[in-house]
Amino acid sequence: MVQSKQDASYVLTLEVPTAIDNVLLQSNVPVDLLDVEKNSAVVSFSEAEPHNGNFLLATYRCQINTNRLELKIRTIEGQYGTLQAYVTPIIQPKCCQVRLFEIKPLSMHFRVHSIEKKRPFNLLTIKGPFSLAEIHSWVFQCVPEVPEKPQFIDATVLFFESTFLGTHLECNFQKGEAKFASDNISTISIIREFLTKEATKKKIKIDINVGKYNTLHPFFMQCGW
Repeated sequence: MVQSKQDASYVLTLEVPTAIDNVLLQSNVPVDLLDVEKNSAVVSFSEAEPHNGNFLLATYRCQINTNRLELKIRTIEGQYGTLQAYVTPIIQPKCCQVRLFEIKPLSMHFRVHSIEKKRPFNLLTIKGPFSLAEIHSWVFQCVPEVPEKPQFIDATVLFFESTFLGTHLECNFQKGEAKFASDNISTISIIREFLTKEATKKKIKIDINVGKYNTLHPFFMQCGW
């Protein structure tokens, strides 16, 4: 599943060696299915049960000799969970392949090399007895395109842009301290909620502070980053 920056969506491509009979999509978080012109499959929707964790149940019945299916999905930031694809090929005995795709809290963000620092930014500061590996793991679970393991010993700086709104996010984190700056207060709120939950799971007490600045320069100069 690859992010499409042009239309703020995800392209999900499913391909198997033999012809596909049908594909069932199930998601435990709200997602929107977008039209794909070259997709000739017939889609039908079953009644979802959000109270049971089912927000999407859609079946794609493929045309004959179709072994590749391309779908487009738009996620909702702040909603995170799992999208599952059950692929049933036309073979005997009947079988089904299952593919799981993680939807992260800030799923509509992508990595960039730098961001504009003259915008008004909201700053989230988190301090606590967490290790670099722990804070990196939390950021990895929250934002796409983050390496699974820390690439630096002391501190990590990552930049992101929203495909949907064009807003920016800067993440600076190290052992015991993390700073997140964004010109979108909703982004800061999502990070705050997610990291608070992760810290609570590990019984780590954290101090949280949120402030607003006219530009990004003053507080990062003060921090020495």
